[in-house]
Amino acid sequence: MTRTIGILTAAALIGSILVTAVDSLAGKHPESATYLYYIKGKYIGKSSFTISEDKEIFIFESRSDISLDDYKHSYTARTEVEKETLKPRFFKYEGTEVKDEVSGTLWVEGDSVSADNAIGEDHFPSGSRLNGPTYLFQDYFAEHQVIILWAVSRAEELIYRFNVLLPTDFLTMPAASTIDSEIELATPNGDIVCKKYGVAIQNSSAYFMYLDPKQDIPVYMDFEGLQAEAFLQSAFGENPQTKYTDAEPGHSH
Repeated sequence: MTRTIGILTAAALIGSILVTAVDSLAGKHPESATYLYYIKGKYIGKSSFTISEDKEIFIFESRSDISLDDYKHSYTARTEVEKETLKPRFFKYEGTEVKDEVSGTLWVEGDSVSADNAIGEDHFPSGSRLNGPTYLFQDYFAEHQVIILWAVSRAEELIYRFNVLLPTDFLTMPAASTIDSEIELATPNGDIVCKKYGVAIQNSSAYFMYLDPKQDIPVYMDFEGLQAEAFLQSAFGENPQTKYTDAEPGHSH
């Protein structure tokens, strides 16, 4: 199966890997969130999700709309993960990528993981086994970054190693993480004291997520190698001040 590997995944496959010391999560996550994505200061789209709970699982219902040069996608998705381990249970998506109708389902039973991705009428079934802690990572699906950050911030090991599973490509990559620092982020509503975590996928430069402990979600994500950023809309508003400034000031979405 040949798919367009997304911008963030491509960035995650360049550079060098750094690893970790992390601490536990605190606070209560919101029931919904929206992240605004920018590359080189240019607004390219958003990812929104809701979070609900059912017995032993978290359920994320999401929508991701991205437009960057010739690449466009519009997805809706459902992600289910175990509360205790954040291990994936189920993932389903559908929508359009460039000009193709795409869809797919991934499900996990024990350590066995199966998937059926489709482009139009063509289906591409896959199967494998999970090997150690594994979390979903789909480009521009902010809920997957939230899940990874929850896992990283809960880890007790000095060095925390895990895997990420790219569901639309059915590709598993080793990864690692580090707590970088505690830092104040300036927002229109005042400064937020965040914990900065670095995450690196195999042979990659780290990207960084800034956890607000009061909300249990990242308020900001920085993919330095790409000059890409994601802002929590409720913290930064509709027109955040970007770190990278190639675009004209002011954006409308």
